[in-house]
Amino acid sequence: MTSVKTSQPTVTATGRPRVGLVLLLGAITILGPLSIDLYLPAFPTIQHELGASEASVQLTLTGFLVGLALGQPISGPLSDAIGRRRPMLIGLTIYLAMSVLLAVSPSIEILIGARFLQGVAGAFGVAVAMGMVRDLAAGAAAARLLSTMMLVTGLGPILAPMIGGQLLRLVDWRGVFWFLAVVALGLLATAYFAIPETLPADRRTTGGVRTALRSYRVLITDRIYVGYALTNGLMFGAVFGYIAAASFVYQGIYHLTPQAYGVAAGINALGMVAMTQVNGRLVSYFAPRRLLIVGVVIATLSGAVLLGIATTRPSSVWWIAVPLFVMVASIGLVMPNGMAMALNDYPKSAGTGAALMGASQFVLGGAVTALMGLGGSSTAIPMAGFIAGLTLLSLTAQLVLARPRSGRAAAARQRVLLRYEPATHESEVAAEARA
Repeated sequence: MTSVKTSQPTVTATGRPRVGLVLLLGAITILGPLSIDLYLPAFPTIQHELGASEASVQLTLTGFLVGLALGQPISGPLSDAIGRRRPMLIGLTIYLAMSVLLAVSPSIEILIGARFLQGVAGAFGVAVAMGMVRDLAAGAAAARLLSTMMLVTGLGPILAPMIGGQLLRLVDWRGVFWFLAVVALGLLATAYFAIPETLPADRRTTGGVRTALRSYRVLITDRIYVGYALTNGLMFGAVFGYIAAASFVYQGIYHLTPQAYGVAAGINALGMVAMTQVNGRLVSYFAPRRLLIVGVVIATLSGAVLLGIATTRPSSVWWIAVPLFVMVASIGLVMPNGMAMALNDYPKSAGTGAALMGASQFVLGGAVTALMGLGGSSTAIPMAGFIAGLTLLSLTAQLVLARPRSGRAAAARQRVLLRYEPATHESEVAAEARA
């Protein structure tokens, strides 16, 4: 059996990317949600067995998020310069090794360090997969593909808490990381034989990795790109505020079992996945940015309601669970559209653009989880306050920074892009502009 090493994107006879390839890329990115959600029900057990504080256990999540944030600025430009396939395989290999180390970790310090390195490795899959999608489509078409990919990615938050809760019936928390090692091994083998190279040599950035890194300057001076990056990043931070605190709030305050918490978290993620599929259909009728704004407005209103309810310290968990469900579901309208619109002008730097966007998300997510540990878990108010504040900031970034350019500003920006993003041929630029 031979591996797939073609340099041409895999498409159907109609010119559309194979859905199977996009779903497989989603399976690669599922390592992120799995690595986060799978072991959340084990937080109290890890704290007890390793004699660690609540804040230090949450640092294992922070370390993973920081690794994801730092790994993406490396993997993105690398994939723009040498292609997508090799960085993805390297990342999966390192992730496998770190999963084994985590399974045998003797202390909380090693656990935090190994989680950081596991995050760096996982970043290669996240950034490269997003770059591959942009290799194959642009604009609304990319939003549809990203919605399809999130169908698989969203299975991570749905299944991980449930699987984690059930695994803890059979094994200790170390068994959770052995499970991740097995998943990584399966994905590595599948990727080696089934994922082609989607970025041909003639579409890669010239001048090597150094030139690819210089494209960061173009990205961070693009008001609209920064607006979309902050919109997604702040929403991502709101979700991780929920992720970091929910296991303590649900189990510590409302006394849910690990299994019941897993079901509650899975229902929230199911709402997000359902909304991504609705979004995949709606982008055929409505502009991606309009759908994104609707999603952020819903999240902001849900955050405000959640904060108001949390201050009353309700006796039933349902008062907390319902606005959390609405907030998490709204992500399905925000993330695919935000990523697609942010990368629309950067066909040759899609890996770098996706990496910078992903890094900003995980920096914010890591900061929120670290701060959540300081807020305590005696009430749901810290969690609700972070969610309300971050969703409001996300809406502000979208309305202020990501607003469309005037005709003159658009022409000036196009001249900058042509200097750093020379088109493969003129028809490609025209097609992407229409998308």
